Amino acid sequence: MTLDQHTKGVKVVQNKESLLFILDKTSQEILAVVRVDSSQKEVKVNAATVAQGLWDLLPAYTSLSEKQQAQFDKDVRTTPAYSAFTATVQDLLVRKQPIYATSPIFLSQLITLNGYILKTYLNDPFPTGGTGRRPTADDDFTAWIGNEKKELGNEIKMAAVFNNQLRSYVKATFTPLRGGTSSSMMLEPRPFNLTEKASQAVTGIPDNSYTLRLNQEEKDVMTKNQHELVLKAVNLLVGQLGFKGKSGAYNECISSITQSAIKEVNAMVFKVSVRNSTKGMLQDAFESAKSITSDAIKNPYCRRSISYQRTIIRFVAAKTNVFLQMLEVKNAIEEFGEMVPYGIALWSPINYASKPMQLYKGQHLAARLKVEQQSSLKNSYSAGEKIFPELQLSAQSSYANWEKAGFTVEWKIASDNGSIALAGIAVSSTKTLQDGSAGVEWTLPANRSGEALLLADVKDQEGDALEGSPIIFKVQVTSGIAILGKWQVESMIYNYYNSSGDLIDFDKDEDIKYIEFKENDQVILVGKNTEIDRGKYALDIINKTIIISGTREDDYSFRYNINNYSPTGFALITGKIFDYNSDAAYTIVNIILKK
Repeated sequence: MTLDQHTKGVKVVQNKESLLFILDKTSQEILAVVRVDSSQKEVKVNAATVAQGLWDLLPAYTSLSEKQQAQFDKDVRTTPAYSAFTATVQDLLVRKQPIYATSPIFLSQLITLNGYILKTYLNDPFPTGGTGRRPTADDDFTAWIGNEKKELGNEIKMAAVFNNQLRSYVKATFTPLRGGTSSSMMLEPRPFNLTEKASQAVTGIPDNSYTLRLNQEEKDVMTKNQHELVLKAVNLLVGQLGFKGKSGAYNECISSITQSAIKEVNAMVFKVSVRNSTKGMLQDAFESAKSITSDAIKNPYCRRSISYQRTIIRFVAAKTNVFLQMLEVKNAIEEFGEMVPYGIALWSPINYASKPMQLYKGQHLAARLKVEQQSSLKNSYSAGEKIFPELQLSAQSSYANWEKAGFTVEWKIASDNGSIALAGIAVSSTKTLQDGSAGVEWTLPANRSGEALLLADVKDQEGDALEGSPIIFKVQVTSGIAILGKWQVESMIYNYYNSSGDLIDFDKDEDIKYIEFKENDQVILVGKNTEIDRGKYALDIINKTIIISGTREDDYSFRYNINNYSPTGFALITGKIFDYNSDAAYTIVNIILKK
């Protein structure tokens, strides 16, 4: 195409790059548009260069990275769609018709090229009717929230993250089920170009069981989506003005357009409220964007940085008209790329709540947990017996398989309730296994009968117990041997034997009147009116023996067998005590105790 007496060229200069518009002198209609590099000495205005200047009529083109745009410029030239489009552009140039055409064939070719971008470079972002992945009331929600490795402080650990499945803003609200206040996060839109990072860390939410609500109906969310819808429309209308090497004045100009768009959003709220479709939302957005940009380009910042404001305003109006006509094409709404999700969010916002789920130590679980006693313990056991208490993590509600291993279980036991171990090694805490179970070996107290308690506690990172925790294991120790209390010494006889085992003599000790066995393994020997000695005892109920150690100068320690036990009396009989009496080979002590 060449200039003649009926046409003129208008160059909008911006540092290293320019837009060259070819206008009809009479009607001022734009007949061609070409991007021009300042290093070019000659500008070619032909079907190929003008077609490239029209790429910003493809809504998906603005979603491509700079590298992807360069690849598209190269790849598209080999496609039939490109050949058909350049032929249409050539016809418009020859007939000197407005290049921003709205004929059915022109619009159809734009839609075909736009679809090529969506499928080839953007992974077909609307596989489900333009909505992205929209949750339903019975959705499993597991695509929305999961766990990834995140840098927290000075370490990298697994932490809960959101993966917004919509390409619009959504508010996620955690409502705790066990006390506390609700916490909300605004989820950033899922990137339209999926080469960008998508996940968003869950921050400031304490461990608890929750319901999670995904909501686009609240005012602040709707406002965010309205802002974005208008700004996306503004970007489509003025995107071609976004030259490389921007000057400070140019930045101020574009910033002023953006600020004007934000200020106008409230006016748009009333308009979109009466619309009855996503298409209507987009139509209003384009009308608002056209008005906003046309007014903003007249401001002082833009007058200093963009020449020929009237041409630019006409350029914006022509593009608006093309986009509005594209919206009228059947099934073409999805072609408007990044705008569509915001239009859907305003017309058909989601508002769904999940089944109860859980946060535990900053990680998400697709289930609401409960700690339950797993082992079936009997009511009573013999003293000193080993038993195996076990707990189990269960799900009161769940969406999918969840990681059951690695929960910390704290085991707490008083000193007179026995001892706990795992594989023979004393422990105070263990971890749940792959099936969510955890257990220990509990050796019941050997020196007493009565109730014995063991506590198992599973806590979150704030120190709060999980639901159902702590578990208290309670059993009765029924050994048949209970020695605590004061016993009367009915007789205490020292029998002396020779080496052949013949009894050669005996002594009867009448000084000790009572033996009292107290808590904490204390034993007191009491005479007629005074305490004779005080020491320690160690009772082995399983083997029915007791060791009594005194504090006299000879520091004695004797092991006695417990014979003929009853709650009212029993006998204590030692084994052979050597070197107790110089005239005997060994001595055996026999004590009869009565209540």
